Amino acid sequence: EIETWLRKLPAVHDAVAVVREDQPGDPRLVAYVACTGDFDETDARRRLAEGLPGFMIPNHLVVLDALPVTPNQKVDRSALPAPDRSGSADALPLAPRNDVEARAAAIWKALLNVDRLSVDDNFFEMGGHSLLTLQLLRDIERAFGTRVPVGRFLQAPTVAGLAQALRADDAPAERAMVPLRAHGEQTPIYCLYGISLYAELAERLGDDRPVSALYVPEEEALYEDDHEGSVLRERLVKAYYDFIIDQHRGGPLIVLGFCFGGALAFEVAKKAEANGLEVEALVLVDAVVWRNLKRRHSRRVERLVGRLFTEGPRSIAGRVVNRIKTDWGLNASAEANDPARVETEDRALYLARKMFDYVPEASVRAPSILISSTDSELYETWVRTPLLGWEDNLPPETRTVVLPGSHTSILSPPAVDALAEQITAALTAPSTPTTPPTPPSPHRPTRNPLKRIQRAMRER
Repeated sequence: EIETWLRKLPAVHDAVAVVREDQPGDPRLVAYVACTGDFDETDARRRLAEGLPGFMIPNHLVVLDALPVTPNQKVDRSALPAPDRSGSADALPLAPRNDVEARAAAIWKALLNVDRLSVDDNFFEMGGHSLLTLQLLRDIERAFGTRVPVGRFLQAPTVAGLAQALRADDAPAERAMVPLRAHGEQTPIYCLYGISLYAELAERLGDDRPVSALYVPEEEALYEDDHEGSVLRERLVKAYYDFIIDQHRGGPLIVLGFCFGGALAFEVAKKAEANGLEVEALVLVDAVVWRNLKRRHSRRVERLVGRLFTEGPRSIAGRVVNRIKTDWGLNASAEANDPARVETEDRALYLARKMFDYVPEASVRAPSILISSTDSELYETWVRTPLLGWEDNLPPETRTVVLPGSHTSILSPPAVDALAEQITAALTAPSTPTTPPTPPSPHRPTRNPLKRIQRAMRER
């Protein structure tokens, strides 16, 4: 699709687009154009932005007299030259071209704490993530008086794309499937509940593995009513499933989810199997069914009960939220009563509670991969089990792996390298389960813990 748009540019008679990683860990989308006349890069980028989402705009445009070809007259991709990184794509940011882009760019700079910004810079490549997306769109709505749906923004997460969405008169695009890796012959992976969350992992799963992250507007509805949690979750699962069916080209598929996204991935895989689809694998990353784990009989239980009575259950979940805010770099300089910050924190807190409330039903047949971190703080009050509470829901041959790291770091470098290795190994040999590492030993039971708890409750 990128090459088709490139060939429409003035003076271009042939083009090819490739992903290069000339510097390890820094993949770039590079377009090579063979021209018969003068090539205006600024005009070319403007034209591309009119027809392509932001993530498909090349980082570099390289002009050649002719594309190198093999003896069979096919493009010789190995002979394509490396782009000059000192060129315009890196050294000369594309400045805002109108008032809307200028105002949007100012909001981006303040939120991401950056001085240098091009209107075609990708929000997620600059450090943005799913929670910051909510804060950005809230700031945009307050500044412009116009709501930009999350799905619309995810299709073009750039200042230019955002400005175009603000000026659009057509119906907003509510759903988005963002190809983190667009091409490949292997079974595609669909990642649920988060876009930038899975970007690092997708880059490490191999060039031949298509990986997409999904957004549906039902994600927003999940926050609306605590009393209809299961109904809203079912609605969200159906929305994910229907969207996958709309986009999937047939054949088997793989569903992947992290934390609460793992619960949703399980439900989507179950629904797919019930409708006759072949689920090649279900991948759960640090998704714990807390309600199925046993509490440790120790003084920790007493302390937990004490905190519940003196501070309330929200304070316990709040500890998880504080860790998320620290590790994900939420805007600490925002005012405490800032609506965007409050909304972001409330959503993180709500999702933490959602995973604590979730209990899966029935089971899936698909080969399953359950990967968890060694986060000891996460298991302070519960006894960890190899299947993390999924014992009645996953196949007996489920592959379980415990990796070093914390819940909030497992999808980020350097922990994500080991995560990608394990997923790749499991997907290439799913029928060969590994022996799970010995889980941490639970604390020694103490005598009559119930009496101590009752005494502590009476005293309080």
